[in-house]
This record gives sequence, C-alpha cells and structure tokens, in this order.
Amino acid sequence: MGIFGTSFNPKTIEDNGAFNLAHENAVLRDDVAHLEYKTQELEESLLKISDAFDNIGFAPLNTEETTALPLKTVKQMAKVSRSMAAMNPFVKRGVKARISYIWGKGVQFDKTDAIQEDIDKNKKKMFSSQAYEELEMAAATDGNVFRAIPLDTETNAEQEATTLRIPLDQIVDAVSNPEDFEEIWYYKRSFVVRKTDQNGVVTKKEQVKYYASIAYYQKLQRQGKNLPKRWKDAGVDQNFVMQHIAVNRQVGWRWGIPDVAAVVFWAAAYKEYLEDNAKLVKAYSRLAWQVKVPTQTAAQGAAAQVMSPPSRDPITGESRDVGGTAVTGMGTTISPTSVSSSQVDFSKGTPLASAIASGLEVSLIVITSDPGSGNRSTAETLDLPTLKAMESRQLLWTEAFNEVFEFWGATESTVTWPQIYNDSTKDRIAAIGTADELGRIYPEESRKEILDVLGIAPFKPWDELPNPAEDPKNVYKEEQANIAFERQQESAEAQSVIPGQGKSGGVAAKGGAMSTPNSARDNRSKDSGNS
Repeated sequence: MGIFGTSFNPKTIEDNGAFNLAHENAVLRDDVAHLEYKTQELEESLLKISDAFDNIGFAPLNTEETTALPLKTVKQMAKVSRSMAAMNPFVKRGVKARISYIWGKGVQFDKTDAIQEDIDKNKKKMFSSQAYEELEMAAATDGNVFRAIPLDTETNAEQEATTLRIPLDQIVDAVSNPEDFEEIWYYKRSFVVRKTDQNGVVTKKEQVKYYASIAYYQKLQRQGKNLPKRWKDAGVDQNFVMQHIAVNRQVGWRWGIPDVAAVVFWAAAYKEYLEDNAKLVKAYSRLAWQVKVPTQTAAQGAAAQVMSPPSRDPITGESRDVGGTAVTGMGTTISPTSVSSSQVDFSKGTPLASAIASGLEVSLIVITSDPGSGNRSTAETLDLPTLKAMESRQLLWTEAFNEVFEFWGATESTVTWPQIYNDSTKDRIAAIGTADELGRIYPEESRKEILDVLGIAPFKPWDELPNPAEDPKNVYKEEQANIAFERQQESAEAQSVIPGQGKSGGVAAKGGAMSTPNSARDNRSKDSGNS
C-alpha cells in the first residue's frame, strides 16, 4: 500500500509519468506565498479601513444637519450591525455578555402601586426578561429604541392598547424645534398595514403618521394646548406619543449609533484573519510528505502514486487517507515536510480580538472564550472599566423607565438594579462573613447577601426561621465548645500543683502566667483598673 493506501509498482512509475511533482510543489508554494501576502496586506490595511469608517456618513443632507449624522447612514450601520450580531460569533458573544451584565438579574420597581396596572398591561413588551433582552439588543444593533406609549384619555379610541415598539426602519424623519435642533417635536413614521378579509385576501396600505415626543406633548399640556390634527404632509397620531432612547449620541445629533458599529470592521478583519490561517494550514497539509527519488522518471511515478485516490474501508466506506504504508524502490526516500510554527499562528490575531473587546467594553476572555487570554483571576472578575460601562447603561435605562412612569402619573418611583459583582463568589462570601463577625451588618442582611451571591431563593422569611440557638448544629457546636473548655480548665488546674524545679519558676501561683488560659487578659484588666 502507498502513502494513501495504493500499491507502489515500479512499472506504474513509468506508465503514469503525467504528473510533474516539481510543478505541483511550485504551484502549492505560490498558493502559500499568496496567502501569506494577503495576511500581511490585511494587517497593513486595518488603519485605512478604520479611518474610512470614521468618515462614513458625515456628509450633510441639508444645511440644518452640517454636524449631524444622517438617519440614512444610521440605518445602514444598523443593517450591518444586525448581521454581525447574528452571524459573527465574536460580536454575538460580546453583545450577549453585555445583556447579561446589564439585565442578568433583572430590575426592580418600587413604589409603583399607582401605575401597577400599566406595568402589568405592558409586561410582555416592556417589563419581561425577554423584553429587556430585545430592547438592549436594539440598542446594540440599531443605536435607537422607539416606543409609542398610549395616551390614557377618555377620547382615546385605543386606550386599552399597549405600548408599540417601532422598528428603526419605519422612522423616516423628525421635526425639531427651529431654535434647538436636538429638541425633537415629532417623529415621522412610514409603515405598511396588512389586512386579511374573510376570504383570505390580503390587502396592503402604506400609512404615514407623525408622533409627538413625550417631552413635547407634556410641554403642550403645560401650555394648555392639544396635539394638532395634522403636521405638514401627514396626520398626527392622537392616541400615542413617542419615547426615543438613543445610545452613543453626541452633542448636536438627533440619532444614536449602534454599539456594534465600533467593531464592525475589526470583527470582519479578525474573521478573515482566522480564515486565511485556516487556508494556510490546509495548504501546508497538502505538502505533508516529501519524496526523494534518484531519477526524473521515478519522480513522475511517485507523483502519480501520491495523487491517486485513496482506498476505502470495505465496511464503513470511509477514505483511508491516513496511516498508509509506502512501498518504494531502491534509492527512494520519504520524509515529512517541515513547516515553521511561525508561519501559522492563530494567536497573532489577538490584537484584532482585543479591538472587538474594547469596542464592546468587555474583556478579551469574553470575546475569545480562551482562558489563555488572561489568568484565572481575570476570568473570574469584571474589570472596573467594564463595570462602569454597564452601570452607565443601567442609568440610561433608569431614566427611560422614570420618564414613562412619570408620564403614567407616578409621583414617586424607584428603579433598583442588583449589584454587578466585581469579584468572585468566594471573595464576596468571605467579605460578607467578615462584616458579620465585626458586627457591621445584621444577621438578616448577611443571610440575604449570601443567598443573593449564591443565587438561592430564601426558603423562608427571616422571622419564620428557627432561632439559631435552637438549631441542632449550633447546639452541638456549643456543647463541644463547653467540653473543650472544661478539659482545658482541668489541665490548667493539674499543672498548678506540679512542684517546680530549681529556680525556673515552674510553680504557677494564682494569677500568675500559668494560672488559666485567660490569665493574661485578667492581668490586663487588673492593671487597667489600678491605673
């Protein structure tokens, strides 16, 4: 059997001389050289790519928007960002990690009895774990979140309607205060309404509406004014007002930009880098063996044998492309091809992965899932910049919730986020235990914090738990402690009657250094009292 499971026959060497091994090797070497050049070219062009992306979209659409990012450009960014978050594993993991940090333990709303009905009615679209994830994903990929909040008035024909989540693609324009470009009065929405009749016939109709912003609607209310029926080329919706949440927005901009926009080209470059290295590995694998023969005719035959199809397993039908036996003639040598490890090194792409991590404000380990990217301590903790970035995003959502609560009529409400831990579980429990021992926290607080860290729901409220003094485990510990103390006392008393030897002072008088285990403490107390 040959290298790939075929027989080596000297006659075959002469008959199948069509292959030129030297030519094949030259072609493969050209392929490898081309791939290496592409890798180098990619690395050299990253800066140019970044600069090009930085300049995208800043051409003004009109004189009003000389410094603003056009909505068209934002939508283009969002389209690419959505694809990246869905298909690129590194971007997807980074975005999911952000969602977990920000929303992983939920959020609590206190003192909201007056609006509890509104919260319950909008739970699916605004106050569920799925809603939180979807809203954060929209912020990451679109940079803008639009929510149409229903007006609760007697004249509202849709007063039972719930909040509408408006896709970015349906927002086509905005109307601003003539004296303040950033203060948006109305959002223009274009969408298609689909209706199906009793016969299953579907009709489509395009609708265009303006929605007043929450802030502008409240401004009109304070002035004693109502919403106009129409604005310019379309009607003004009388049943909803718009809430707009924008991330990464700069001064003078109407629109936010996606979180993912900062890493789009870096993620694409890292993906291409890994693909090119995989191609290099495959190319080198084609040159796994080097055959040295004494004549040109033998070389041609060896090439034919090597390139022939592998045999197949008679049972499984799989190719026997590894572990074959080479049968050669005299003067023929087969040796493995040596490939330098420096030619294929996937770790050299780490700076590209670091750029993705930096853009999404998460650690490199989160992006690569590679423990080799840092030590164990780094893997178990959330670094301070990431912690502060996630807390900043939580603050943005807090303000968004409070704006809606105030609109619904809540005079007092509190949004509370569970702490984003910056240390390991073991360290947190140790810190809680230390605080408990020092008497700086109550037992109820200690129990609550430890259960929270461990992710355990309380079995019973604190006041329903048995008295710690009555706990069988604690009773046993107390009994053992008392026994140990009694034995210690007996031992001390026995030592006090042993005669001393010479002038060593072996006999301990009452109150002396060997009288009891607590004699030193007692002597300190006596001395302090005399002073």
